[in-house]
Amino acid sequence: MKRMIIVLSLFLIALLSACGTKPVEQTKPAETHTSAVAPQPQPAENSANSGAQTVPKQNVTKEKIAVYFTDADLTQLIKEEQEIRYSDQVDKYKQAIASLEKPANAGHVKLWENFGYHSVTFSEGTVTIDTKGSNIYNVGASGEALALDALKQTLYQFPEVKKIVVLQDGQAIESLMGHMSLEEALAK
Repeated sequence: MKRMIIVLSLFLIALLSACGTKPVEQTKPAETHTSAVAPQPQPAENSANSGAQTVPKQNVTKEKIAVYFTDADLTQLIKEEQEIRYSDQVDKYKQAIASLEKPANAGHVKLWENFGYHSVTFSEGTVTIDTKGSNIYNVGASGEALALDALKQTLYQFPEVKKIVVLQDGQAIESLMGHMSLEEALAK
């Protein structure tokens, strides 16, 4: 019961702290992200970006994917179907990761919140996510297990993904939150 109150309190604090804030224009290189949400080109009519370079239109692919969240008690994963839009293979994985922060159903609890990473790469069947050391995770052992399962199930629906490697600031890590081992790649 205490855990549920803490999780709901954290969720409400995060929700309320975002109210009334404007998006901040990102000035970092494209491969460094402050969140799992990939930067999107701004519309040309936006006067705030009148001095910005025009981004050439890329072919955008739409795809419906399964994304996983949990219930309020952190007891099970809940599957949601969502649509992502991406311009290339790596962007597809970035958008899938970003979807883990956006449940469509208010009763679904996100396990990945304000998840920052330096890069997401794909090579020979392995998605590598280089996370930021500044990420804060407060979901306990069961929440960590569910979060990793949500990540795995979300990315493993793509047949080409065979393994997931999670780094922190470019270095191998023992665990993301101190409970579940990440010393080896997460295999399908």
